Amino acid sequence: TVTCDDCGKTVSTEEIPATGKHTYADGVCSSCGAKENTGSTEPLATFALGANGSASHNDGSSKTSYSETNNGYTLNITNGTNFYTGARDAKGNSCLKLGASSKAGSFKFTVGDDVDKVVIYVAKYKDNTSKVTINGTTYTLTKNSNDGAYDELVIDTTANKTITFTTVSGGYRCMINSITYNYD
Repeated sequence: TVTCDDCGKTVSTEEIPATGKHTYADGVCSSCGAKENTGSTEPLATFALGANGSASHNDGSSKTSYSETNNGYTLNITNGTNFYTGARDAKGNSCLKLGASSKAGSFKFTVGDDVDKVVIYVAKYKDNTSKVTINGTTYTLTKNSNDGAYDELVIDTTANKTITFTTVSGGYRCMINSITYNYD
C-alpha cells in the first residue's frame, strides 16, 4: 500500500503474489532473508578458548579481554574481570578460568544476527560448589572440571545478541571449556 505522506490518504494498493519457494544463495533466501535449514546439527563455530596441552597450567594475571576466530566467526570477549586464559582442566583440555578465591569473575560478548543460540560448556573449578549467572538467569553447575566433564548451558540469542556471564560472589570459580555459536 502506498500512502500520501502529507494527508495519509491511500494512493494505491497492489497485491504481490508469494514466490512459493525460497531462493537460497550462500544459505540465505534472497527474497526474505530466511536461513537455509540444512538439517545439520553442527555449530556455526566452536571456540576452544586456548590450546589443549598438559594438565597443568599457569593462570598468569587476570585478563579483561579475549578474542578467537573460527569458521569466519569471532568470539570477542570484553569487560572481563577476574578471568584467566591459558588454563587447562585435569585432562589437559583448554579452558578459560573465571573467578578468584574472593572475587567473582565476569565478561560479556555479542554475537551476530545469524547466531540463534550460544552453548557454553562450563564446570565447577575442581570440586567447589559453583553458580553462574548468564543474562540474569542463575545456573547451578553439576559437573567438575577435574573430571573433564562440563555442563552444557544453552542460551537463546534470537532476541538478545549480548551474553553477560558472571560467577556468583563468595570465592566460587568455574572453568569454561568451549563456546559454540549455533542456529536453529
